[in-house]
Amino acid sequence: MKVKSIEVRFVSPEEAAEFLKRNFAHQRFLRKHFVKSLVGEMESGRLLPTAEIHVVHLDGQQVMVNGQHTCNAI
Repeated sequence: MKVKSIEVRFVSPEEAAEFLKRNFAHQRFLRKHFVKSLVGEMESGRLLPTAEIHVVHLDGQQVMVNGQHTCNAI
């Protein structure tokens, strides 16, 4: 597998909403209790900057394959 680029940065609420529009159809189901837990971590300042959102190119489209819980929390 060839990695073209990796970018580490903060994600705004607007960007998180855009990523959610490209959510991979076969991700695990959204667990609202986990999203609520992440919100609490973010609000308290305890969330480490290691939460990952993975967006890949699949069949010519950008698809978010990891990070739906984090994006929902943002």
